[in-house]
Amino acid sequence: MTIRGAEGMSRQQLAAEIQGGARIVVFEYCISVVVLTFKRSSDPVLVRRGESAFVKSLPWTLLSLVFGWWGIPFGLIYTPWALIVNMGGGKDVTAMFAAELGPAAHPAQLAPAYQHQPQQAAYAHPQLAAPVPVPVAQSGFAPGSRVRVHGSDGHFYPGTLVGVQQGYARIAFDGGREDWVPLQNVSG
Repeated sequence: MTIRGAEGMSRQQLAAEIQGGARIVVFEYCISVVVLTFKRSSDPVLVRRGESAFVKSLPWTLLSLVFGWWGIPFGLIYTPWALIVNMGGGKDVTAMFAAELGPAAHPAQLAPAYQHQPQQAAYAHPQLAAPVPVPVAQSGFAPGSRVRVHGSDGHFYPGTLVGVQQGYARIAFDGGREDWVPLQNVSG
């Protein structure tokens, strides 16, 4: 799959851009024809550090504004959704591409402003050494359970519960990182 804005870049150059704070995003658009409504995503777009994702979303935003509303009822539903996604900077898919590029561009090594996993400092609990398995009735989860963690950035991150202690859960995130998080941020 080609990434707009990264044409002619090698994998190493793209990994270096991501390490430098670039993001890869997709934008939503909607096209309607009376009773048919098509909701689609753009090709991935490279948004370099310092560039405006809003400006890069304008072609898809304008397409939705002009052609999205005409379908009944879904044009009236999908068009505002596409506009909200685009105005918010698009859907960030950097982690997916960083995984394909290898460890040099892994999201766990990105600058904190662009991390796709909860920051360690936000959830650090230094006095906890090793997780203590807690009965399922107390925590609601058994060690080894697949869980999602609600990060401070509003995103959910998948992982595996390692253990629970003093209101904190030790999570092995899918990116290979382990961290303590508040138990109330963990859901099934």
